[in-house]
Amino acid sequence: MMFTRAMNATFRLSAICRTIAFVCLLPNLAAAEEPALAPVNPVDQACDDIAGCANARGCHDWCFQGGCCERGISVRVDGLLLNRESARDRLLVADVPSLNPRITAADLDFDLEFGLRASAIWDRTPCVSWEFAYLRDDWDAAARATSPTGLSQISAGPGDAYNWANDISVRYGTDLDSFEINRYRKMTDRFSWLAGFRAILLDESFLLVSVDENGGGPGLATGTYGIDTSNELLGFQVGGVYSRSLTDLLSFDGVLKAGVYYVESDLSVDFTDEGNFPNPPVAFQTSDYTTAFVGEIDLGLSCKLTRRLSVRGGLELLWIEGVALAPEQYQMNYAMISPATAINTGGGFLAYGGSVSLVGEW
Repeated sequence: MMFTRAMNATFRLSAICRTIAFVCLLPNLAAAEEPALAPVNPVDQACDDIAGCANARGCHDWCFQGGCCERGISVRVDGLLLNRESARDRLLVADVPSLNPRITAADLDFDLEFGLRASAIWDRTPCVSWEFAYLRDDWDAAARATSPTGLSQISAGPGDAYNWANDISVRYGTDLDSFEINRYRKMTDRFSWLAGFRAILLDESFLLVSVDENGGGPGLATGTYGIDTSNELLGFQVGGVYSRSLTDLLSFDGVLKAGVYYVESDLSVDFTDEGNFPNPPVAFQTSDYTTAFVGEIDLGLSCKLTRRLSVRGGLELLWIEGVALAPEQYQMNYAMISPATAINTGGGFLAYGGSVSLVGEW
């Protein structure tokens, strides 16, 4: 009887010991399956204090995937290949006397032109970044019409060089410069808001050269009609950035920006007509002050080459509405070539195309 009780007590004591040992070993088993988090050091804690995190791993979970203190500077250089929509279509040169169109604004068709954009992003905190970016591009187009019987460009005046001309050529150019400063605020691991300031300079030149071999009599009649416009845009923009990792090496990002801008539009006109019966020359400058809309879309796919270097291919679109374009200041009536004629600031600028970028991160 006593032997049986002793054996039962021994078995119970053994079971209790096994249970205690199993419970004691649980933390070690868990540690073997999942590596322990690294201890928080003062640098990490200071980083989180700047970022407003509750502890050294607070931002890590949702604001910066690589760790709370992964801050630095990234530099991106873009090679742009952009096309430009022509100005609003209108008649520029017609046959005489049929008045059939020979050159219209749509004939001044732009080709794809190479541009450059450079930007730097500074991660001020794990959740806040600042961007500084500059963009430069330009476009040129030309058209020409000849006729043995005659061309017409200017009406309501003798205009030796313009009425019944034999050779008229047109050149049209655009220069675009843009500088912007943006502040990004990370809301989730994939989405950030942005707000910033942007300055844009949109300059255009339009030159028509007309030649009449007879000039209304003996000799050659020539005329030039030059129009230059300059649009200085200053304003604020807002937008958003969406980014997502597709694989360990590939990632997608999209940027949308929009803003309303204050615009100073300047117009300069220089008209000459040299022949036996010329129109008097006209030269003047005038300005107007309005507002404009600017919108931009940038979609891209990035591939990581090394830990610090990536290559990116993207699609670009830039839209400006409410500016003075040079061909839209053009007048076919000589009497309208005057500073009394208001500047047309209803023009729209649209550029679109692709980009190839190199991105470095430190």
